[in-house]
Amino acid sequence: MAAIRSRCSRSRDCTAACSSPPGRMMMSSPGIRVAVRWKTSMIFSRLRPWRNPPTSLDSPRLPGLQPSPDNRHRRRLRDQLRRAGSLDPEIGALVARIGYPEPRIHEPGFGTLMQIIISQQVSTRSAAAVRRRLEQSCRGTVTWRKILNRGEAGLRACGLSRQKIGYALGLADMIRRGDLDLSALHRMDTREVVGELIRVRGFGRWSCQIYAMFALGHRDVFPEDDLGLQLALQRHLGLLDRPTGRESAAIAERWSPHRSAVALLMWKYHGSATLG
Repeated sequence: MAAIRSRCSRSRDCTAACSSPPGRMMMSSPGIRVAVRWKTSMIFSRLRPWRNPPTSLDSPRLPGLQPSPDNRHRRRLRDQLRRAGSLDPEIGALVARIGYPEPRIHEPGFGTLMQIIISQQVSTRSAAAVRRRLEQSCRGTVTWRKILNRGEAGLRACGLSRQKIGYALGLADMIRRGDLDLSALHRMDTREVVGELIRVRGFGRWSCQIYAMFALGHRDVFPEDDLGLQLALQRHLGLLDRPTGRESAAIAERWSPHRSAVALLMWKYHGSATLG
């Protein structure tokens, strides 16, 4: 430090700067002061997101500073299945045999509700074809306004049945009138979500549960009336008959509060995909 001071003795500013403690160096020269402040701000702007990482699933992604949503959800799903396996060793054995399922996360809102309507009582491939045609007709984003503008003829051209056209137009009209507030669903538990969405024509308990699972991220949902899940339970447990919805719900109680993760595992086991 003495050598540095001797070299800087010709400048009072440099002497004052060299004698300042680290981290508090202040240069009187405007150009040097701006450079020091810019460099310091760049360093701390890179460190700050690590100090306070977003914890909510709805938090914006910071590229390069936190895991991608897919990886985050994948780790969370695997952790839930490990916990379910501690409750039921047969779940752990099934994971070891077939591997972990992939998480399925969908954007909450009208577009996912439309996708649920399209997926009702048809194969995954047929639903995907209708969804692609509808997105092309809507030029990407499917909104309730675009659905109302297309009307029955436009939706029929996309491949929707007459019944599903009625469901889609009814849903869009409820949102237009303000009878259904989709943003309020984020603050509800699963039972409340089911009670709210079941008012929509064409939405039964299965459709409401699927939305709670895939769009709202509820972790303790088991759509007991799903045929694929019932068949998977029958095969997994070696039952002579396919369990009913009530029986399936009773069986799934053992996996609470991780029933959503187990449902994904059972769908993988059965080989089916809901809203894939």
